[in-house]
Amino acid sequence: MRSTNAGRIVTTVVAAVAIIALGVCGWIAWGQYVPLKHARGTPPIGESGRSPVDPLAVAEIGGAKENYAQVDSLAAVAGQRMLTRDELLALYTNGGGRVRLAVSRHDVGKAIVLLVQMPSRQDARTALNELAKLQDDYGFERVTRRVPKGVHAGVIGGKNPAEPGGRAHYQHDDILVRVEFRGPRRASAEAKFFQVLEAQVRAVEPDD
Repeated sequence: MRSTNAGRIVTTVVAAVAIIALGVCGWIAWGQYVPLKHARGTPPIGESGRSPVDPLAVAEIGGAKENYAQVDSLAAVAGQRMLTRDELLALYTNGGGRVRLAVSRHDVGKAIVLLVQMPSRQDARTALNELAKLQDDYGFERVTRRVPKGVHAGVIGGKNPAEPGGRAHYQHDDILVRVEFRGPRRASAEAKFFQVLEAQVRAVEPDD
């Protein structure tokens, strides 16, 4: 038992160090986003982005799209500083691999859709459970209305000082999906969050 616990501690420490390294290297390598206008080689978004060999499909989420075409790994995601250390750790320790990131600015806020391919369905489920718990810990109040089965969704509570909006996590086989929308006005930010989530679950259906 002691050796097992020690092994887990060592694994967590190593992963934490790796996450820090990923963040520094990713920030240097990828830096901030580049406007999508005139971008070349950007992967298609929406139904045109789907294919039998590439399950990392992002819905058409509207708005002014930003170019994150080069963000295709956890190192690149860490460099964007969109996820917390613990969120990155949940993905990294469970073997997160290929990544697809879409960011779009709307007049009522910003939408972020992230897909990460995990080694297996079980790894995706483990990462989902860890991220769902973190989502609750960060002050998102769980909601079930307008939310498909298998999706862990929440909105920022009325007394929470954080920027209004919503966040959701779910899995499709070995794919982990994260959908978020945040904006300055609660009603419009939450409404747009549910719209973006609805579009994304049509593009990549959640497992029950």
